Amino acid sequence: MNPRSLHNRVLRYDRVEQGPGWSSPITPGLLYARALQTVPLSPQQASCVGELIRAVSRGGAWRMVHAETGAGKTNIAIPLLAAAADTGRAAIASPTRLLAAQHLDTLGTTLGDSVPRPWTALRKSDGILLCGTQALANYPGRFDLLVVDEEQRYGAKDKAEMEQRAGNVIYLTATPIPRTAVHLPIEYEQVEGYPFPRLSPIVRVGRFRWRIAERMIRREIRAGGQAIFIHHPIAELPSIATRLSRLGRVSVLHGRLTKQELEAAAYDFRSGQADILVATTIVESGIDIPRVNTLVTDCGHLFGLGQLHQILGRVGRSGAQGYAYMGYAGKPDYLAVWRLHACQERAATVSKWDAELRGTGIPGRTAQVGRFLERLPHDMWE
Repeated sequence: MNPRSLHNRVLRYDRVEQGPGWSSPITPGLLYARALQTVPLSPQQASCVGELIRAVSRGGAWRMVHAETGAGKTNIAIPLLAAAADTGRAAIASPTRLLAAQHLDTLGTTLGDSVPRPWTALRKSDGILLCGTQALANYPGRFDLLVVDEEQRYGAKDKAEMEQRAGNVIYLTATPIPRTAVHLPIEYEQVEGYPFPRLSPIVRVGRFRWRIAERMIRREIRAGGQAIFIHHPIAELPSIATRLSRLGRVSVLHGRLTKQELEAAAYDFRSGQADILVATTIVESGIDIPRVNTLVTDCGHLFGLGQLHQILGRVGRSGAQGYAYMGYAGKPDYLAVWRLHACQERAATVSKWDAELRGTGIPGRTAQVGRFLERLPHDMWE
């Protein structure tokens, strides 16, 4: 199946036609059968799927799957989504169109004939599996199951609106928002480690030097891999792309591109037609490109702790050794440099430190961070 045609099937919510919402039971037997038919799972993943199956089959599930970046959170969600779509309506929400297109590609490949349908087909069939962004909150019916990927990228109001559309809600994240982790009565499913041997990336932190960045990227391309260069602001991306074009084929990716430009740039890089991706932090949200083993940023001091951890998780996802050059410009304060080192810790530790740094927000309000601090109670942070 042509990935480009799959990407083109992530349609806009403004094409949705009104239709009645309905709900049908999701049985444990069907869920277990689907789990065996879809993706291979590690013992940790299988245990997590079992817990989620029991929760979803009872109805009203509200769970958070917490795992390291690249630990296969999507694989945990796939059998649940497939089973829910067999009997009713299921959806997976992503914070960006780029990640929604990736999910569409992954689900279409994994489930074979059960390809996720574009929004225009909702009214034509009972079995529905939908990939979209937070625009899913505008869908007029209800879902039997809603999976929200990269929970930390959504506002409290967006999450509340989507939750009203679903009988069961499962969040996926490596670095949960402090407010979600501390104040909401949500149940956690912790997945430790990786389903395959994965080497921790070798990280270099220091004042950015082009000489070092170009040497790392050149070495990666010669080894047959790909590299990502992250920069801010958007206006400076073309000049960086021009400089790096001496090393290999370059694609540029950021949020101001049109839908067609965004999909074309992402497709070129994922298919190997480009060696280097010059991008903003749009790539932090779960983008999975196995051949990317080198990452460079020249403005790491501008990013938050959880954001840096997500960015670092883009490299070495195939089991190969990953390398990252976390550079900074000027004379950033001590905390900014500390974040560049601290982001290398495991996700649970990063989440705890992120909550302590930013605060946990105020219970009952929409602010997701702030100076309201209390004891952090979850076992995931022990």
